[in-house]
Amino acid sequence: MAAMGDPEENVSTHSYMVDGKHFVDENQVKLIERVKLVKPILDHLLQKKMLGSEMYETIAVKETSYEQMRCLLHNVIFPGSNEVKDEFCSILEEKESNLMRELRGDSAQSGETPGARKPDRVMTEDQNKVKINMKKTLDICEGHAKLSKQGKKTPVNRFYTELYLTKGGNEGVNKEHEVREIETASRTQNTQDTPINCNDIFKPLPGQEKPRTVLTKGAAGIGKTVSVHKFSLDWAEGKANQDLDFIFLLSFRELNIIKDDQYSLRGLIDYFHPEMKGENVDFEKHKVLFIFDGLDESRLPLDFESKKWSGVTESTSVDMLLVNLIKGNLLPSALLWITSRPAAASWIPRDWIDQVTEVRGFKDPQKEEYFRKRITDQNLAGRMISHVKSSRSLYIMCHIPIFCWIAASVLETMLGKADSEDLPTTLTHMYTCFILTLTTFFSQKYATNRGRKETQALSEADRKLILKLGNWLFNNWRLEISYSMKMI
Repeated sequence: MAAMGDPEENVSTHSYMVDGKHFVDENQVKLIERVKLVKPILDHLLQKKMLGSEMYETIAVKETSYEQMRCLLHNVIFPGSNEVKDEFCSILEEKESNLMRELRGDSAQSGETPGARKPDRVMTEDQNKVKINMKKTLDICEGHAKLSKQGKKTPVNRFYTELYLTKGGNEGVNKEHEVREIETASRTQNTQDTPINCNDIFKPLPGQEKPRTVLTKGAAGIGKTVSVHKFSLDWAEGKANQDLDFIFLLSFRELNIIKDDQYSLRGLIDYFHPEMKGENVDFEKHKVLFIFDGLDESRLPLDFESKKWSGVTESTSVDMLLVNLIKGNLLPSALLWITSRPAAASWIPRDWIDQVTEVRGFKDPQKEEYFRKRITDQNLAGRMISHVKSSRSLYIMCHIPIFCWIAASVLETMLGKADSEDLPTTLTHMYTCFILTLTTFFSQKYATNRGRKETQALSEADRKLILKLGNWLFNNWRLEISYSMKMI
């Protein structure tokens, strides 16, 4: 490789260094996803004294090239000078020449100077910021990472098992016992449903128009939130729905925190996606999807008789913004995806919903697939599968993904012991073991230097609290007394 001051190199690299900053910014997602030879880049930057030894070690210990590249860009390249960006492009040209030619070719085919801004198209820079932040915040473990023996986070794509998702959905609320309800649903799903892939949720059926607003129903723990996270991650990673310019994910649980505040739609986006703050993007000219997760947790009044509101930059109540988004008065070009438990689905009038879908959980093959993905020790996974199959109620409940996670967390601990005869065979026993697993974990986590004795004392206090809480809930259930969040 020629030295930095070599005229030959300056000529050969000038074509893609017209604006090095914009080249790196606009291609950051592809660079993070596709650059595999990160170590030589680190060595080169360290030799050029553009990277400190401490940061070198921080990046080098990352497990994947994806994580290494993301850390390098965020901590070294983006904050660095134009000289750093130019040197980065130079070493990429040598180590990843095919990728660099492809990236420059994309710009050339679109008639643009490499690295030039795109004022009349999607603001790629802003879009990439959303995608990178989405991958960082959503690509996390299920449940509590430290309950597993490894104590490591499990990426979504590592454990994700395809859920059974259908168009349509049962009306009303099923009041049967949860085991019977789930068993009934699992028996009828093959003959009465129109199954769809999660990523195709906005694709119309033959003879139908593309829906603007989709409502997805499903029982607690059935996989609604994981579905929207997987949909969003696949978009952010360039795997699906690339016709969408932006996806903004907002949970009702977080909306509750600001329900009494005043926001414009633009301000609401900035609140939930601070990476967009200060960026001048006209969302009316782009294809935007808003995902509102967990309608059943909403504390907003959702007054659909309220006045019309259409100002994107004008402030009003959060409830007013949401209602007018759903009614199409505000940003009518936007798509909306709302998830809810069945009991709360009626909070939005059916007139404002174009399509209803339902998450039905796992079919029998997916139950086994989940355990084999969740547990790296395949022998242990096989023992778990055999055990849950031996109990009718446990096997039926594994139709619900969150129950699979609970069962895996409990059985991973219990089957690892020498004496594993008293394994849970009923729902009550399984939930009790899960509570004990959680109690043990948090007792150990928050124990101080006083040691084991204090940990045992804390566990005893937890035991008494759990018994009192169980007694209170049982008495309220027996007397048919309902309780609010404040009472809990």
